Amino acid sequence: MKRILITIIAVALAAGTSFAQASVGVGYLNSTKSTKIGDNTPEKSDPVNGFYAGVGYTIPLGPVNFTPGFYASAFTKSNGKSFGELAKANGKSTQIYMNIPLEFSYGIDLTRELRAFVFAGPTVNVGIVNTFEAKGSIAGLIDVNKKLNLYEDKYKNNRLDILVGGGVGIDYNKMIRFTAGYNYGLLNGTKIEKMTIKRAEINAGVSFLF
Repeated sequence: MKRILITIIAVALAAGTSFAQASVGVGYLNSTKSTKIGDNTPEKSDPVNGFYAGVGYTIPLGPVNFTPGFYASAFTKSNGKSFGELAKANGKSTQIYMNIPLEFSYGIDLTRELRAFVFAGPTVNVGIVNTFEAKGSIAGLIDVNKKLNLYEDKYKNNRLDILVGGGVGIDYNKMIRFTAGYNYGLLNGTKIEKMTIKRAEINAGVSFLF
């Protein structure tokens, strides 16, 4: 698989370098996780908001374009609970990923300035940071402060995922690109026996073309 991907990228670069277009983009992400234990019905987590930033390189390949890229994505979420004046608890999760998308797109010109397109392809997703920080107090006398690294072996979380998906976009005047899409993770996010965790993402962003 690795050799095939390298060959595709090498051929694409050789064929389309003179017409290629680089881009730098940022955007919004919304992620949910679906957890299934045994034969039970999967349960979805609450959505987590995040953002991404990265670069892409669009290469014409006949009627379609090929866009490999690289971007970082980050998610944070905080929760707090109070049990009267007796106890208070707060938790904060942080997730950071590195991503390599390999997207193919096909578009049509709507006007001289506008071009609409659809895109699809896989994204290699690698977890870099996955932490949970818990803080709390009991009766104002006992403080709790603990930070967990959920990628430690004892928590049995997987770093690698392969996302597949697609979306739609619009290029304006070959300078600005707007996109919106959806990705779904194919690999299990946990090594715990009889448990399955799958991740899904909704994304929307803007890129500047060069």
